Amino acid sequence: MTTVNLSWDAVTLDDSGAPINISGYNLYADGVLLLPGLTGLSVTTNQQAGTTVQYSVTAISDLGVEGVQSTIATVATPSGIPNAPGNFTATI
Repeated sequence: MTTVNLSWDAVTLDDSGAPINISGYNLYADGVLLLPGLTGLSVTTNQQAGTTVQYSVTAISDLGVEGVQSTIATVATPSGIPNAPGNFTATI
């Protein structure tokens, strides 16, 4: 497993530019809701080694209305497979 740290800016305005109160954020992984109702502006999650995941986040207004998804943050984790040993030889 690889630790992934995700963070975003607070939403303070609605789509018309008016101030808005936000009750939380939803985190998505590959378009599927991963962590609903986050109250902070960052989260740490684990991702399987050797995978690529596209994360996004949405804001939820205090009226329960979910906003549009953020831009996508793509995270590709290393496979964790060791390289082959070098200078392998056999002698008689």
